Amino acid sequence: PGVAVDWLYKRYPEVISVTEGVRNQRFVDWMRPAALPSLLKGLGQLDEPLSKGQTVLVEIDLRFPASNMDVQKKLVMISPSGLGGDSQLLSSFLFYAGIACFFIAVIVFCCEKLCKRPLGHP
Repeated sequence: PGVAVDWLYKRYPEVISVTEGVRNQRFVDWMRPAALPSLLKGLGQLDEPLSKGQTVLVEIDLRFPASNMDVQKKLVMISPSGLGGDSQLLSSFLFYAGIACFFIAVIVFCCEKLCKRPLGHP
């Protein structure tokens, strides 16, 4: 009693329909909390390669306002790496770190199986 409910479709009528509600995937992606203060949220992709000097026309609508949250919105276009990230260096580091961890685990396993020590001795 006395509690006003601010339904999503009433707050963003040009974006969310009554039937769609919070199932709008772009809205869900935008509202998902981030672990870091600086983040990129992918909202689209180009399915065809670009040529050098080719012009790309991007139309931006203000559908999810952010002015009351003290944040900035920017358009960033990146070329993803082979592992899917936006940084080839980070992707390579994670790949080789995973390989190193695997080999260390194999070495520890072999040491435990081949170099048995008597119980109670360090």
